[in-house]
Amino acid sequence: DLGVRAAVSDKYAEDQKSRVDIMKKNNGSAQQCLEAAGTTVNTIRARCGRASDEDMLIEQVMTHGGFEELDRVIAESRTAMLPTDLIVDLIFNRHLTPEQAGKAACEKPPVFVAFVLTRQVELTKLDKI
Repeated sequence: DLGVRAAVSDKYAEDQKSRVDIMKKNNGSAQQCLEAAGTTVNTIRARCGRASDEDMLIEQVMTHGGFEELDRVIAESRTAMLPTDLIVDLIFNRHLTPEQAGKAACEKPPVFVAFVLTRQVELTKLDKI
């Protein structure tokens, strides 16, 4: 059984942190910080070169939860790839919620502990996120 996980380059992580720092300096919310870091998407706006491909992809997306669900899953995956210290900082300084962070990020021990310390989640409630 081989585990698979996503990773980003050091340069990409530095760029994300830089964008978040700019948002924090200008009183950006947790959500704005996530958006500045490039974690959010709007997949319904994506286009294909061929109409038949676009029709097939839209049909598949709609059959499997719709564009909002696809956007949520992508954002959760991208948020989980953020440096752990950046997520923890957003929890303590921008009131990032477990819902905004997503389950994958919450499974990182330092992130989970930060949520427990800020009383946003109980020790036994990870499965509720």
